[in-house]
Amino acid sequence: MNKETLAMVANFVAGAIVGFIAFLLKSNEYSIAAMVAIGIAMKFASEKIAGEKKDFKWWVSNGGFVYIFIWFVAWVLFLNL
Repeated sequence: MNKETLAMVANFVAGAIVGFIAFLLKSNEYSIAAMVAIGIAMKFASEKIAGEKKDFKWWVSNGGFVYIFIWFVAWVLFLNL
């Protein structure tokens, strides 16, 4: 598996976990703040996985959109259960 795919899978998993954490927080403001904070951490984690310094545009195209989408889907799914 190449490094970009591994970074995307890591962002996918993080999005699902943060979506569940957002459900447990029971506050929209805290949920969005948690998503942003862990999203920033995932940007740096993705750079570590890639092995070199990358810009924000690289992270958005290699996991950022996936992270935000999966977070939102997981959050809404758990809210509706």
